[in-house]
Amino acid sequence: MCEVQLWCAATDVAVDPGLLSPDEHARAWRFRFDRDRRRWIAARVLLRRVLAGHLGCAPSSLTFTCSDHGKPMIAGHPLHFNLSHSGNLAICATTRATEIGVDIEQIRAIDGIDALFRSISSVREYAAFRSLLPPQRTRAFFETWTAKEACVKANGTGLTTPLAQIEVPRPGDPREDITAGPDRWSVHTISPQPGYVGALAFRTQLGHSGRAEITYRTLNLDSSYGEGGANTTFNNCRSWARKPVSST
Repeated sequence: MCEVQLWCAATDVAVDPGLLSPDEHARAWRFRFDRDRRRWIAARVLLRRVLAGHLGCAPSSLTFTCSDHGKPMIAGHPLHFNLSHSGNLAICATTRATEIGVDIEQIRAIDGIDALFRSISSVREYAAFRSLLPPQRTRAFFETWTAKEACVKANGTGLTTPLAQIEVPRPGDPREDITAGPDRWSVHTISPQPGYVGALAFRTQLGHSGRAEITYRTLNLDSSYGEGGANTTFNNCRSWARKPVSST
């Protein structure tokens, strides 16, 4: 069973931008709107604090590298992680077991949702989507979108793997894993807060269970915080669930 920690934090808060690297500061200032910049900075602070807690180091000391397709890594450490943020929420997934991806979205109205769903879906997925009542389609869109995004983020290939080629399970589907690129992935639906949907994906092997032991934690980024390591970070959190789950 894959053991995963999911760390969730609100991003409309005041954080210490001094924890970020010069490159992250430069990326932050590319945002046009102040709110988007603040939320992005808060998400990066969440990532640094969670990883520093696992590795027992100062958040500002972390140095990231990237795979050929741009997936962030920490050189020399066997810790797998992934970050996603939407609206006023960020979530970071960590595990030492295998490659992992996470994606969340704030549920909201989207113009042209039918055409957009068709562009990311298989024929079977689109037929199931069209069978839903219009009020049900918005949530179904984001559930499907986040599941596919979590897979490509775990795989580390980004948009080089077309989303329409990844067919994700729907609730009640007996499949435990799916294929995305050359690998198999277990996909789990997550609900970090009302009004948000998300998905967690991690690599599985043929014949192995796609079950995960997930610990959910909420971290307050707006509290007094120094440069401490694991104990400082992990004591400043609230657990909201711990449960084994099967893939969607």
